[in-house]
Amino acid sequence: MITTFNSNQFKKDMNNIVNYSIGFLQGVQKGKTLFLKTLGMETVEVMKEFIDSNARVNPEMLHHIYEWSLTGSPEARLYDISYTVSNLGLSFKSSFSQSRSIKDGSRTPFYDKARIMENGIPVTIRPKTAQVLAFDDNLSLIHI
Repeated sequence: MITTFNSNQFKKDMNNIVNYSIGFLQGVQKGKTLFLKTLGMETVEVMKEFIDSNARVNPEMLHHIYEWSLTGSPEARLYDISYTVSNLGLSFKSSFSQSRSIKDGSRTPFYDKARIMENGIPVTIRPKTAQVLAFDDNLSLIHI
């Protein structure tokens, strides 16, 4: 029995299979990017809502990442969460913004409030024009 092999047809069939496979993989990659973008966008929203709800339940723990007296309010957030899609996958990044509100008894916003309080950075308060710093605490005058 003699078997013939048509190498031209084999080459044509293999090229079709390879081209189809490459097209399929390119489609998967485009779908993966769209999937990761959608996942990132939805995850950011869920994380923000989770933080807001936890802040409302326990304001003492998270008050520093919101404007004064508005703990848990989405409009008063001093943080943002963003996402990036790359060839490595999906990554998230958080950042803090400046407070615009002024705490009762103060005259200026607390500069870098969220970052300083989140990281436990010590703050030194000094008098601007006087030799001592004085403030009222429960109606008794304290000099520093």
